[in-house]
Amino acid sequence: MTHYWTEIVRIMSTQKAVTTEGTNTIGEKVFMRFCSEPNKEAEDIYDKLKNKKMPFRKIKIKKVCSTQQRK
Repeated sequence: MTHYWTEIVRIMSTQKAVTTEGTNTIGEKVFMRFCSEPNKEAEDIYDKLKNKKMPFRKIKIKKVCSTQQRK
């Protein structure tokens, strides 16, 4: 691979990650993370670095609302 660093950053910036949060019916905060599919150039870079193409698919993290925390 003979790309300049700025070109690698440009290629890798095409893959996006989104975090969404909300509150479920019992008052817990739910955080969800989604990652877009990498394009062919990004996949090639991941292969060369021996990294996963999708760092994560979907992660749910539930935290108890502050009004429900125990003391």
